[in-house]
Amino acid sequence: MSAVTTVSLQELFYQHFNQASALLEKKEYHKANLFFARSLTIGEILNDPQLIIKSFLKIADVLFVSNKLQDAYTVYQDLEALETDMSPEVYCHVRNRIGVIFARTGRYQEAKNIFEDMVKHDDPKAKRRAYINMGMMYYYRHSFFEENCMDKAIQSFTKADEFCSGKDDDQLMKHRILRDIGMAFYEMKDYTSALRKFKESLLLIEDKVELAKTLNEIAKVYIEFHDYEQAQKNLREAEKILLHKNYRNLEELSRNIFIHGLLSKKQGRTETAFSQFKTALQGFVESEIYPEAVLVCREIYEMYRDINTERADFYMDQYQFYLNYLDPMVL
Repeated sequence: MSAVTTVSLQELFYQHFNQASALLEKKEYHKANLFFARSLTIGEILNDPQLIIKSFLKIADVLFVSNKLQDAYTVYQDLEALETDMSPEVYCHVRNRIGVIFARTGRYQEAKNIFEDMVKHDDPKAKRRAYINMGMMYYYRHSFFEENCMDKAIQSFTKADEFCSGKDDDQLMKHRILRDIGMAFYEMKDYTSALRKFKESLLLIEDKVELAKTLNEIAKVYIEFHDYEQAQKNLREAEKILLHKNYRNLEELSRNIFIHGLLSKKQGRTETAFSQFKTALQGFVESEIYPEAVLVCREIYEMYRDINTERADFYMDQYQFYLNYLDPMVL
């Protein structure tokens, strides 16, 4: 193959790869993977392991973020076979993603084995990611499958926090970890500790969407404190961010509406709460955020089980339907 042809193919590779990356940024997952697949084909023609891995990894990641877990798992497995050509950072990313897929599909022991292996890695970021993933696994099991393991989630998140260096690029991650710890305390009904962690996390963040996420969580705590004025204030501030054209985020806006529903429910405004819950549910389902859909259906069921059994039974069926997306499955 001539040098001119090789250079041209390399340029074509990056044209497709960069176009795919731009589409991924816009969450146009199907189109993104078409262009990543084209770049993969060129990498294979050039017989360049690094270009092949680069494209293959993006294809797997797109499948993962678009919730096509079985397909993502297959591609990540194929990538594992290329370990000798991978950087340690890429290999850790692949292994951690496989662990997350196991956790999200009920294969908890296999997930735990991967995460425990990853925390032995020399790279502090790999250790941190493994501890975060292990914490989320325990959080998930406690929240949806009634396993008493939220204390293990907090321990894992706390270990992850130890591997934040304090550098600027770690501030966002530290913010998220502190928020995760706060969310775990909230689930344990330790609302004072939850609020403390949320407020600590606010000191580290400038990203507007991340700020809105944390304000939503703070509002939930104030609802439990019966400080409805502060809850409303935080919800409105978050809502203002999420409705801005530069920060629009359907998932988090749906969560904001859901928490508005929790507030209405606490205040005894049942029909208003029901309307808000339905709107939030629609947003979560459209975004394929099934854990949140489960939470909404559970709230509606509990709200109506003693006053409208027909409506309660309908949402219990919906609860079971969406819970099936979280139950163990064979990959």
